[in-house]
Amino acid sequence: MKILLFGHISFNLMSPFYLELKKKLPDSLISVCGLNRPGSDLSFEQYSVFDDVVKKPSLNDASFYKSFFSFYWIKHLSFFIVMHIIKLCLTLKIRNCWRDIQRFINQAWLDENTLKILNKYDIINIHYLSKDNLRVIAKVDKGVKVILSFWGSDLFSTDGCETFRIQSEAIERAEIITIHTDELRTILLSKYGWKLKTKVYTSIFGCHDNRLNLIDQLKKDKVELSKIKRKYNLPDECILIQIGYSGSATHNHIDAIAALNKLEMKSLDKEVVLIVPTTYNTDSKYSQLLDKTLAESKHRAVRINKYMTDIEVLALALLCDVFINVRDMDALNNSMMEALYAGSIVIVGAWLPYRILKRNGVIYWEVDRISEIATTIEKAYSSSDDIKKEVSGNKVVVRSQFTLNKNINKWIKYFEKN
Repeated sequence: MKILLFGHISFNLMSPFYLELKKKLPDSLISVCGLNRPGSDLSFEQYSVFDDVVKKPSLNDASFYKSFFSFYWIKHLSFFIVMHIIKLCLTLKIRNCWRDIQRFINQAWLDENTLKILNKYDIINIHYLSKDNLRVIAKVDKGVKVILSFWGSDLFSTDGCETFRIQSEAIERAEIITIHTDELRTILLSKYGWKLKTKVYTSIFGCHDNRLNLIDQLKKDKVELSKIKRKYNLPDECILIQIGYSGSATHNHIDAIAALNKLEMKSLDKEVVLIVPTTYNTDSKYSQLLDKTLAESKHRAVRINKYMTDIEVLALALLCDVFINVRDMDALNNSMMEALYAGSIVIVGAWLPYRILKRNGVIYWEVDRISEIATTIEKAYSSSDDIKKEVSGNKVVVRSQFTLNKNINKWIKYFEKN
């Protein structure tokens, strides 16, 4: 069986997923296409983890001319594209007309070469269902089994009608669709049609056991934790509050920092320090605004915008007292799950689809509005003589219910299902 994991193949998430698949399906050839590592480049050793790493087709100066003279772009023409080009010509917008013709032919070249890759496999599993990742899925050969895996924000795309159309066509073509939680499944079916319910399944990736083991080891390694504290200039005695886990504006850092300016922790007699990891998914304009907001904060703030090792990321989970996740949309991200495992007090937006955590007995706090973060933290600390002891039970729940090892058999069934 030849399997291709295609789309947004983030190394940190997908390499453990691949390794577990390979254990369960040892005779299968499992390739990846779209491999990346947010915040850093990949090493040769990281590439060599997989059976095969396939590069996505990319454009160069020769691509346009190769595509133009092959004429296979003609079959990608539609009535709307032809009418658009004619309209530009009739209004004498020749430069715009030529630009759009080039875009169309280049996209046709990319689509055609992507199809050639996809049609070589028995099963393709597309991760993160963006317009670009799904553009040709509806045209994949009928003998290829298609599994679509929503990650969260891709379900709530605001890119317009074209993205909705491409997602709908791919969903119609797919044999299996996976989504993280029951709440998200209901939203998916409401958006694309309840007729799909027989092929929509709930599955999470889950934390990798090796990373949880590393958290346990680091907790005992006071020397390593002290070294990481010194690297980021963190005081020994403080309330360390982490806001989000990437530089994306969807984490609502600005509003969270404004809310935390109201935080008073006089009863604990400790300094409050904010830590904001933004090692990937940021843009210069938002980055400047974030720097300005942090500079004006009443609390000392540490922004991390350079690549962090896995050990540093997991050490941060242990060092932080509070983890704040008030993203616009999220689906059980592993950074938050690792924070729960490490014993952080986790504050989340009540709008996020986390009922699965409540059902399994995970202790965390919700805010209806971001402006409530400060009072929620104060209430959490005042409600218990030993707040860390109160949340320590989360470790057992995460290990027993939310690991990749616990959930991999569900995924195996999707690949083996006829």
